[in-house]
Amino acid sequence: MNLESAEPKNTDDLLSMMGDFFYMFQYPFDRETREEQIKKLFTQKDWGHLFIFREGDQDAGYLMLAFGYSFEFGGRIGFIDELYIKPDFRGKGLGKIILKQLKEKMEGMGLASLRLEVEQYNKQAIRLYESEGFEVHQTRHLMTFPGPSQK
Repeated sequence: MNLESAEPKNTDDLLSMMGDFFYMFQYPFDRETREEQIKKLFTQKDWGHLFIFREGDQDAGYLMLAFGYSFEFGGRIGFIDELYIKPDFRGKGLGKIILKQLKEKMEGMGLASLRLEVEQYNKQAIRLYESEGFEVHQTRHLMTFPGPSQK
């Protein structure tokens, strides 16, 4: 299992998995909007990076990493915005493998740290992230101001 850079030829596969991910968490999903976002990300490399992972010739999931900057964490940060593993591939240690591979790629991407958000009720994912060294900030809340396109 390898964490590979997604390419434009993977767009349909990514959209299919993203639709499943959004459905699972009951997030609104607009395929056309998401396709436009993927295309922008492929051309704006400094915004972030899309990864895809496969087992054999089957898509097993994807990871969307957004880039930011933090004085607190000493430079460029990667924000794991989405990590999706297809149901047939869950429970096999794939999340651990993918996170380890991502951490190995950090230096090459110039990342000082990784951050992520996880649904509070998703205890299995929280255990995974904690086992890989991610820490919950007990004194902080992730807060979001939705921009004009989100209203």
